[in-house]
Amino acid sequence: MGLCIRNLKILGRKCLGFFKKHYEKVSWCRPTMEGLELKTLEEVDRENLEEVFSIEEVWEAVRNCGVDKSPGPDGLNFNFIKANWEVIKDDVMNFFGKFYSDGSRIKELNNTFVALIPKIPKPVNMGDFRPISLVGTMYKVVAKVLENRLKRVMEAIIGETQMAFIKNRQILGSYVIAEEIIDNWRKGGEGGVLAKLDFEKAYDSHVGVIES
Repeated sequence: MGLCIRNLKILGRKCLGFFKKHYEKVSWCRPTMEGLELKTLEEVDRENLEEVFSIEEVWEAVRNCGVDKSPGPDGLNFNFIKANWEVIKDDVMNFFGKFYSDGSRIKELNNTFVALIPKIPKPVNMGDFRPISLVGTMYKVVAKVLENRLKRVMEAIIGETQMAFIKNRQILGSYVIAEEIIDNWRKGGEGGVLAKLDFEKAYDSHVGVIES
């Protein structure tokens, strides 16, 4: 049995310490891309990705977002944005103008609330929780607009073996392929090398959020 902590301040420190350690950076040798023949975009596609944001594409992104998402630090959701679009659209476009000029200077864009959600019905320790980031509404709008732009060029640069986050493909396909490869190795008596990743750290990592 572990120690049961009820004091909220102590519990907060324990939570922070646990996830800092869980997502801490480790030193390793990163592979280089030297010598790789990577796919590149045509000039017209690059220009389309870099063009100034239009009010039409911003509204399209807002219109296609769900209205019942949990709000972030700004306390707003898309229900508010949609209902008051005619009133706030100029302010929204001014924000996009600043983001286009130098998005790195908009520090408040990265403000988030980090919440813990249980992985199992009755969690009893910190390992039974997963942190999620509740970002602000404008962050979501920017992400959606950029996503819509990238969708137009994804097929030209994404390889056939990429399964996740691609329309008409499923991440489960990678699992099936891996099983088939292992099965062929076993049947043919061949050797091979596999890399097992910790998906909690490889995907949706909160290292930057926790450190900041």
